[in-house]
Amino acid sequence: MPPGMKAANGNSAVSLVYEEPLIASAGALVDVPFRVNASMQVGAISLILNYPSELAVIESVALSDGTLPESVTPVGFSVVGDELRIAWNDLVPLELSE
Repeated sequence: MPPGMKAANGNSAVSLVYEEPLIASAGALVDVPFRVNASMQVGAISLILNYPSELAVIESVALSDGTLPESVTPVGFSVVGDELRIAWNDLVPLELSE
């Protein structure tokens, strides 16, 4: 989905859900949930997240549907200052549902 593209109802089709604060202790794994507001096929993801680099070290990034350990796919990433830059693509698109 191109940057800034909106769903037909005017809302973004992808949301970062803040149901509660993300709190982690030293060495902890942190899951950051994303949800889609409409069913879609996704063949690529590009995302930049800001985070406090003085408080956290990013060691790996993975894409998962949250069900099975084997559903975890490593994702390319880089850290630039306080930005986590994530990229993923595949010739076989993911089928995402609301």
